[in-house]
Amino acid sequence: MEAVRSFFAVEAPSSLREEIGIRLPRWKSRIQGVRWARPEAVHFTVKFMGGMEDVRIPDAVRIAAAALKGTAPFSLDIEGAGVFPSPERPRVFWLGTGAGAEPLKEIARKLETALGEAGFKREERPFKPHLTVGRADGRLDADAAAAWGELADGLDDMVEVREVVLFRSDLEPGGARYTRMAGIPLR
Repeated sequence: MEAVRSFFAVEAPSSLREEIGIRLPRWKSRIQGVRWARPEAVHFTVKFMGGMEDVRIPDAVRIAAAALKGTAPFSLDIEGAGVFPSPERPRVFWLGTGAGAEPLKEIARKLETALGEAGFKREERPFKPHLTVGRADGRLDADAAAAWGELADGLDDMVEVREVVLFRSDLEPGGARYTRMAGIPLR
């Protein structure tokens, strides 16, 4: 059996991906030592599945669909920016959420509960809705975090959340490549 690295996510809209693509050259020139995400690959991970046996994929999709039954589509504002784990040691550069974050948290909670009860790996960290746009290659300092806050300022958009997608993640030298495996429409 093959282990498939996968995750459930909400895709970013094309308008946001285009805006990230426009800003990316400036980000790269101002903050060195970051592997910036390809704009077409940005998404909101709601449940990381890790290395899942390929034979369990249909079960995961069925369980997720049942867990999300009755979840209505909603709008999610992109608002603010930050870093993990802290401004003093930025490792992950992200865009945040405003209005609509609660329904996204609820989706993550439903998936975590249902998939965990079915024996899939549980997440240890609490869910924080965000859109990862870069990862530090090495150690960066607070200056990088401050620059990121300035560079991301004004990058606001609206995401119409109408489905949750199961993606396959293949790690390659140029970065991860994501392949859509299944979509779960919200109704």
